[in-house]
Amino acid sequence: MKHSRVIFAVLLLALPAGYGACGIFIPKVTPPPPPPHYRVPGPYNVIQNLATLYVNRDVTEYDSTLALDYVFRFVPDPITNKQDSLIRPEELNFADHLFNTGSTDGSQKPASLIRLQIDTVSSTVDPNPYHTGWIRYVVNTDLQITKSDGSTDGVVGPAVLFLKRVPPGSNRWRLAEWDDQPVAKPVEIQGETASRTKLASQI
Repeated sequence: MKHSRVIFAVLLLALPAGYGACGIFIPKVTPPPPPPHYRVPGPYNVIQNLATLYVNRDVTEYDSTLALDYVFRFVPDPITNKQDSLIRPEELNFADHLFNTGSTDGSQKPASLIRLQIDTVSSTVDPNPYHTGWIRYVVNTDLQITKSDGSTDGVVGPAVLFLKRVPPGSNRWRLAEWDDQPVAKPVEIQGETASRTKLASQI
């Protein structure tokens, strides 16, 4: 009996990869690789990387994508016209809660699946005299989130992205500002503002 088991083990080792113990071919299913990060310099590649890092839920890559003085600007409140904003540490705090931990009070679960599509409408040199050398992209964004508890959330709307060279004169581009623009559903934007602000402010 022992001799038979040794022979059987040797035969298993001799089977080609993908074959089961009975000699039946079992195809190996390989999941598709995540979208690559573009390492070639260029402002458009930064925008593509932004979408990729949301899909991959990669806070480290997010950190390297933002300029040190980065600002996220919410759509102004339709009633008070007040415009809230997040500075870079708050934006990264938001991303960490969204990608990994959820809110500290447990009311918002972390994402288990994210899809962010950014379609460019136009790109021009930023005319702002304080933004010398910046590129201004008008885009449409579609952010869809599935959370770990199975609930879903999403925001669809226009935005303006500002990119600049860091340091100035180099080939290294970083996202300097993300300005959300008004859409036809102000209630949806108000909800997104409250959610993003909450995740950004918690430790």
